[in-house]
Amino acid sequence: MRIRLPVLLSLVLLLAGLGCAGLSNLLPCPEGFEAAAQARGIDDSCGVLRNPRRLYERSEATHAQGDDARAYDYLALLHTLHPGSKEDDEAWVPATRLFGRLNFAYRPQYNRWDTTELQFMFGWLETYFERSDEFPHKQVDELMRGLRWPVFQDFIAYTKGRPAFERWKISGEKDNGYIVSITAVRTDAPAAAGSSNGG
Repeated sequence: MRIRLPVLLSLVLLLAGLGCAGLSNLLPCPEGFEAAAQARGIDDSCGVLRNPRRLYERSEATHAQGDDARAYDYLALLHTLHPGSKEDDEAWVPATRLFGRLNFAYRPQYNRWDTTELQFMFGWLETYFERSDEFPHKQVDELMRGLRWPVFQDFIAYTKGRPAFERWKISGEKDNGYIVSITAVRTDAPAAAGSSNGG
């Protein structure tokens, strides 16, 4: 029985791909990867933890199943393990939306969405301040607008003493107890200003 070359080549490539995936799962995880995953209750193979795209897809799948908290945890883990990656930037918007929904849903209670996860999101936002000399309007707006005013107050407290925020004087406006805009003025260059008021 003769197998045509294109078919044989396809089989070889398929087996090679399967072999690489299996090898990835057998390789030891980089230090800290498994601990970070366990801290968020995620029990996936090293092949998944090593791959930011697969973590992103896991988040999409769990969100489709209606588990917003776990979907958020996958995105937060992606940021922890693969900061600065293409997928990390892609994860910001869905992470802020999930966080906002969960923060609002659990607001009568003192819980992780008002404490540890709020601080985590501030830390993620801080990376955008570190990357650029410009005020990150888009990212601030995506995280802050529509959240309760105490979140903004917590953010201002978070910025104190952190170099990434030193050059900005940040203020906000509220309506009925919710954040509607955030404005920032450069303290080292008064002519440069920015705001995240949607305009």
